[in-house]
Amino acid sequence: MSGRDLVDLQLLGESEDIDLAQVAATCARLFDYRRQQAWPPVITAGTQWATLYVEAAHGLDVIPDVEEAVIWANEFIRRITAAMD
Repeated sequence: MSGRDLVDLQLLGESEDIDLAQVAATCARLFDYRRQQAWPPVITAGTQWATLYVEAAHGLDVIPDVEEAVIWANEFIRRITAAMD
């Protein structure tokens, strides 16, 4: 994951038609297949994320600060995970 992905997640998260249960199942399957980390992940900002995030967010209606975007993304992951129940 990178700072750019935080922008993509926000844009996807705004969709009213997103099926969080289907997203959760897909994420769980993908994470299991890759075997790099467990689902659900906890996102923390990498060292270069601030710059990447600002560049990717330019001109878009997304959270302007990378740290706030990380908080939002972790909450979005919690919503996705809750949809599995």
